[in-house]
Amino acid sequence: MNPAEIFTLFDQNVLRSGCTETTAHDGGVALYFDNTAGQSAKDKITLTGSTLGADDFTLRLWLKTDRNGCNGWCGDPADYLGYCDFVDRAAQTPGQLAHGGVLCANCAFDGAYRPGLSVAVLQPRAFLTVNFMPEGADKPVQFGSVRPVCDGRWHMIVLTADRAGLLRLYVDGQVYREAVISQWQALSLGDQPLTVGADANGAFGLGPDTLADFALEQGVMSEAEVARRYYVGATSQLACEIAGRKLDQGPIYNPAAAQKLLSHARWLAEQAQTSENPMALYHLLREEYEAFLLKTNQPDLKLFLISDEHCDGDDGLRTLTTRRAYRWAQELGMDAVIDGGDYSFFGKDFELDSYWHMIEDEWADKPLFVTVGNHETLELKCNELVRYHCDHLHQHGMVPADYSKLFYEGEVNGCHVIVLAQYSDTYTVTGYKGMWIHAGEIKPEQIDYLRERLDRYCGQGKPVFLVIHNSVRKLLDRQSQGNYREHSVIIRENGLYDVLRSHPDVVLCTGHVHHGFGGGAGINYLEDERYTVIDMPGVRGCAYGYGPNEKDAPGLCHCGCFVYVFGKTLLLRAFDYAKHEWLTAYDQVFTLPD
Repeated sequence: MNPAEIFTLFDQNVLRSGCTETTAHDGGVALYFDNTAGQSAKDKITLTGSTLGADDFTLRLWLKTDRNGCNGWCGDPADYLGYCDFVDRAAQTPGQLAHGGVLCANCAFDGAYRPGLSVAVLQPRAFLTVNFMPEGADKPVQFGSVRPVCDGRWHMIVLTADRAGLLRLYVDGQVYREAVISQWQALSLGDQPLTVGADANGAFGLGPDTLADFALEQGVMSEAEVARRYYVGATSQLACEIAGRKLDQGPIYNPAAAQKLLSHARWLAEQAQTSENPMALYHLLREEYEAFLLKTNQPDLKLFLISDEHCDGDDGLRTLTTRRAYRWAQELGMDAVIDGGDYSFFGKDFELDSYWHMIEDEWADKPLFVTVGNHETLELKCNELVRYHCDHLHQHGMVPADYSKLFYEGEVNGCHVIVLAQYSDTYTVTGYKGMWIHAGEIKPEQIDYLRERLDRYCGQGKPVFLVIHNSVRKLLDRQSQGNYREHSVIIRENGLYDVLRSHPDVVLCTGHVHHGFGGGAGINYLEDERYTVIDMPGVRGCAYGYGPNEKDAPGLCHCGCFVYVFGKTLLLRAFDYAKHEWLTAYDQVFTLPD
């Protein structure tokens, strides 16, 4: 490259094909790519004359990936397991590579070692990967499984190549990976121009993803400058988020306080552009923003939503982590719990008991709306499970003595909650090899029960909450592009959906697929169906690792959510109960339709 050359997506040195302009992280302009994975890219950009050669260079951009709610649970295991620990692109099959979207490359992106540079986002987990291989090198430097970019939010990515030193990948201002490349300092990365949104052959198109502030320039940006650029952009991004949430509207926050926060946010974003310490301004704004979000008006009802705890004994890690969540819910004065089921690991006696011991210790004398999931069906016969579950519900005061059905109801602060537990009276012990599909079945008597209750409770200006373990077919179709295991969804559900279409003030709470915030969990309105679903985050594993698992890397989150009810307006608040911190970036506000 010429020492003075800088290529961006909006200057005269680019050949642009397709790409829709959209809003960037800082409120500016970005490009949205909408290509089909594995096919020729209709949206792409060529940076003319941008041959990398043997020069030092810095590649920087802001990236917003598709959230990709399928969470790796869809398709054949042979297709997706390789993505979980991606290291070597050359080891991937053509079928696996077809799920990839190339962010930028000056080489072909296929299953063999190719000299050049490529940066890709591999699906279904949206892992960012980097492949750096000069001509004459025997193998590439590869950075793989960059998980923090797959949450559907804006992230700043910087790649610096000091040809006499290190190749470094920065994510959000911090060094994420680095490798020595000095042994190749005289070797060229090829003379092909860099293509953005596809590989050098126009294949493996990126999408649906969004890029902003893309630049390729000669020289190596310092760590300090990378951090400065990130915090300048992140402060602007935060100010745009505050403005976009329209916090001064609706019943949740004080309008005057919201306007004061927005004014200060805009001022701090302006100051960050020229400040010597934009990090301090970013953290100041973040603290003010977080404090504001926690000061809501008084809601009508506060619910703690949790699902798929997979309790593993009184001393098990999952059980102990779940206890933290319930203790925090008690501290915050939650009125009731909605539990989406799979509260045991494999349905064994000591696992089932550990859940109810935890409830006795942490949630005595407060309403508990808990369904059974497929994991509860793995050891007990159907009649044994019904008896066990109902006995514990009775001890907790939720059902009468000798109650023998896996569905029930209750009322909290004027809002009704209905629990339906799918079950099959045909199974004995289902086993561990897919036989639990019967646990997803809705019975006609449950539909009749639900219809009668909704006709009685709906239309009162308040939501009615319905709890079912398995997922909604239409929602999972949308999240996974139609690829999921059949036992993920509610079975024999048509009657259920017919009832829900007539009652738009019902909120259906489901679990089972272990989605995380940024990967599908949250409030979803199915407009064509006229009902609302809260896809509850899974405790054990989920998109971007938001779930406790003893094998998870340090720093991953253990998520649940609180729901605050203000009439027909819901505030869903995400939290990490292992770290005892709020995840306010994933808050959602939704008003039920009339």
